Amino acid sequence: MAELNRRIHERDSHVCIICGGFVALGEKFHHYPQGADKNDREECGVLLCQSCHYDAHHSGRVKEIKEKVAAYLER
Repeated sequence: MAELNRRIHERDSHVCIICGGFVALGEKFHHYPQGADKNDREECGVLLCQSCHYDAHHSGRVKEIKEKVAAYLER
């Protein structure tokens, strides 16, 4: 899992794909899709800062962030 996390950090240039904030290597990537459908593959993970990662799970921004993550991974 550490190697996968490192590859996603490098691919996303160590920045949150939502706000552009720096994400330290120790931060775990966000799975997409999440929950029971999550998959530990590079094409199923993105970097989110702590704030955006929290919002992706617990805020009124869940749908907005989910759509941005999906669009990012489609590229």
